[in-house]
Amino acid sequence: MKKYFIRLIDSIRKLFDRKPQRTDIRLAAYRDYEYNRRRAKNRAEVDRLLDKISRYGKESLTKNERKFLNNTHEF
Repeated sequence: MKKYFIRLIDSIRKLFDRKPQRTDIRLAAYRDYEYNRRRAKNRAEVDRLLDKISRYGKESLTKNERKFLNNTHEF
C-alpha cells in the first residue's frame, strides 16, 4: 500500500513539474533561414527605393513605398 501511495504522489507531482524548453535544432535553423530570407528581401526593396529617391526625388515614391520605408526599422 505504501509503494502505491508513493507512486501516486510522484505521478501527481510530475504533472506539475516544469519541463525545460527544448528547442529543436532543425526548427531553429528553419527560423533563422526564414528570418534571413525576409531580411534580404527587405534590404533589396530598401535599396531599390533609395535608388529611386536618388534618381527621381522623394516625391516619386508612392504612398505604399513611403509606408514601407517608414515601417522598416532595420536599416
